[in-house]
Amino acid sequence: RFAYQVQPFQIDAERDILAERFDVIAKAEGDLPAIRPGVVGPVNLMVQRLLTERFRLRMHRENREMAIYALVRAKESGALGEKIEFRAEDCEAELRGQGKPAPDSPGRPGWPVARGEAIPCGVTMRGTGRIASGGMAMSQFAQTVAEIVGDGVLDRTGLVGVYALQPDYAPDTPPPISNGQSTDLNRPSVFTALQEQLGLKLEPTRAPVEVLVIDSVEWPTPD
Repeated sequence: RFAYQVQPFQIDAERDILAERFDVIAKAEGDLPAIRPGVVGPVNLMVQRLLTERFRLRMHRENREMAIYALVRAKESGALGEKIEFRAEDCEAELRGQGKPAPDSPGRPGWPVARGEAIPCGVTMRGTGRIASGGMAMSQFAQTVAEIVGDGVLDRTGLVGVYALQPDYAPDTPPPISNGQSTDLNRPSVFTALQEQLGLKLEPTRAPVEVLVIDSVEWPTPD
């Protein structure tokens, strides 16, 4: 998933080896740009090469029509909710490692906040029923939502650039009870939270999706 920046439903594999975990210790020659979730960059390409050379990974790509969710804007006007905000262009420069840290959002300085501190651009934090990001692309957010709902989600918002966002929703697994009191404050479902807080919604649809079909893979030998 990391190497090719795809969601779980985009991988067709039968081998149990894909469920195994391995310790990988590697060092690149020279400096590398920052890893950008949702974007295949130099580090991702290196991991692709590792999979090919060490795991003898062989695969091909197919387009399949699948039942998925489309992440779209909820209102005809396209207006977004109170808990999402466009970040300035210098935020994208910061993500590319080509600029200084982006200033606070002019609309709400120091927002979003986690543990009492403003979250910088490019940093996303997830807790039980909470997402807080200082700046992420909608394609990346769609992957985050897919992990929450357990189904494929593709970005169809048409929103370009990066956005700060901080929705609260009711998790599938309730938070622990402390001192006899539940810490869940009757928050809405993730579907309702997306619509009411971000001005986005999930629409069930069918669409052609690129799938990585694993043809063969081998158990690697250690160094």
